Amino acid sequence: MTASSSPLMPPTALQRKRRRCTESDGSPAAARRRHCSELGVVTPSPSPPRPTTAPSPAGVSSSVAAAAASTGSVASAHRDEIVAAILTITSALGLAKETLHICVDLLDRYLAAVPTDAAHLETLSIACLWIAVKFTETPETIAAKSIKSILKRRRHSGNWTWAQILRQESEILRVLEFRIISPTVLAVLQRRLHDATVQLPTEKIHLAYYFADLLLLKHQARQYDSKVLVDAIWFVLEGHRMADVQPSLLAPVVILYLAHRDNINPRHPVFKTWFALRCLYSSVLPAPWTVPSNSSCACRVCEHADELLAQHIGDDTPTPSHPPASKALLA
Repeated sequence: MTASSSPLMPPTALQRKRRRCTESDGSPAAARRRHCSELGVVTPSPSPPRPTTAPSPAGVSSSVAAAAASTGSVASAHRDEIVAAILTITSALGLAKETLHICVDLLDRYLAAVPTDAAHLETLSIACLWIAVKFTETPETIAAKSIKSILKRRRHSGNWTWAQILRQESEILRVLEFRIISPTVLAVLQRRLHDATVQLPTEKIHLAYYFADLLLLKHQARQYDSKVLVDAIWFVLEGHRMADVQPSLLAPVVILYLAHRDNINPRHPVFKTWFALRCLYSSVLPAPWTVPSNSSCACRVCEHADELLAQHIGDDTPTPSHPPASKALLA
């Protein structure tokens, strides 16, 4: 051991200078901390690596996922509330169903990878929505519906700027390694509908899409594979009894039943925030899955309801699993 590195020797002037430079506000580490603070990312204290047995979310490196697991993430209640807001926005604008589901999938995969402060959840959700819009909607639709202008106007309800949204967008794409598409419940359901040997009645097709949207609003559903969730939807569509459910489907089926119960209960805290789901599906769901309707409602969701429901019928072409790379690089 040399004298300069011995723990018994006092630090030299050069070592003290290096330490001050490392700890200064102009260091790369400090710049990264300031950048993360702007994006609402909680930077964890250094800790020894933890072994993990669970696979990382699609498009997320194992090291990033491990860091998120060790520090926790945004509260599930905040996540469900922001997803309900996303559903309302996309429905009010008459956007494609794929836009909604891709947006929520991006949000969930990012939250699974990066611990995020609840105060920055709105910024994150708007950035995810903007990515999904550019990926799914046509340029003509984006311009005709003034989507960018409408999203920009939402900054008055939160403490963020459009420049922050664009920085957050870049961060999302970096963390997810530019993998915008993953097997969502919607994509798996569309393939199941497309491959079905017997055409389902129209009301059951609407019910299937209702269940797919309903599962978005429950964070508990995220722990199950999309195929398992679609199997649960199909189990209910076929009218099986709960006593006949397979153990692997029991929990997802229960989530469906409880989510629907919450959606039709005026006393439940989510009843008000989930209004868009009822405005959209109130006229098409079969018994016993009907939802309360308000004939006097004249909201934007009701205005676009027929247009949105028309996407379900004759539009069961599966969402592509591997879209063109050029679209994935849009920013």
